Amino acid sequence: MQIGHIILAHKDPLQLQRLVKSILNKDSIVIIHLDLKSDMRVFSNISEIPNAYFTKNRLSVNWGGYSQVEAVIRSLDELMKLNPNLEYINLLSGQDYPVQKLSKFHEFLKRNPGRAFMEFLPSDNPWVVNAGERFNKYHLSDHSFFGKFKVERLMNLLLPKRSFPKDFILTGRSQWFTIDSECARYILHVIRCNGKLIRNFKFSWGADELFFQSLIYNSPLKDKLINDNLRYIDWSENQSSPKTLTIIDIEQICHSKSFFARKFDFH
Repeated sequence: MQIGHIILAHKDPLQLQRLVKSILNKDSIVIIHLDLKSDMRVFSNISEIPNAYFTKNRLSVNWGGYSQVEAVIRSLDELMKLNPNLEYINLLSGQDYPVQKLSKFHEFLKRNPGRAFMEFLPSDNPWVVNAGERFNKYHLSDHSFFGKFKVERLMNLLLPKRSFPKDFILTGRSQWFTIDSECARYILHVIRCNGKLIRNFKFSWGADELFFQSLIYNSPLKDKLINDNLRYIDWSENQSSPKTLTIIDIEQICHSKSFFARKFDFH
């Protein structure tokens, strides 16, 4: 089972190094998108790990911006070129960590070939409805300049509302996924060939939460979807980011039977 891991990271080189070593074996490869705002020199030791690579075409990633999607796309494209024979692609953040033996994760994927493990909510779920409304307006999350919010207001006042094709169903929740290579190639194909659809996600807010799930959900590969991203994530604090997990969460993590958990801070 050949698995390619994509890691989105921006800090904590020692924690990132520990994560990379924990998920690598002879049948896997890792590519890390390091935020362009981060100093690559601080992470140089990781490039010495066999089968660990950094995304060459890096970009500055901004919270809520389409740049979060673009970082995955660039990494996925480079990953598939590094090893076209990958069977599964696993997307992680630099603050994720495996909570089961790597061998069990590989065995699970062997027993479940050709799937897309992603979290997605029904299109009529209030969260999806509210998220979808964000796409009607223009957001300049990836831009920083004086008067940005005034420009946003003018754009939304003067320009027509944006909309997806009538038969396109938005769905999603958490951006993290484990998908088979057919889904990965399909995503790259849509990005190359359907620029009009992709533009609907640009200048939106929080596109990463719906982009990949929606592409697969509205594709001939829809039946591959399994509504489980195999991760333990605790949103109980109702904040804009999940709870930072500690030793007191270990029992709940184990009961979840997830393969990964987030987020951790090893400091």
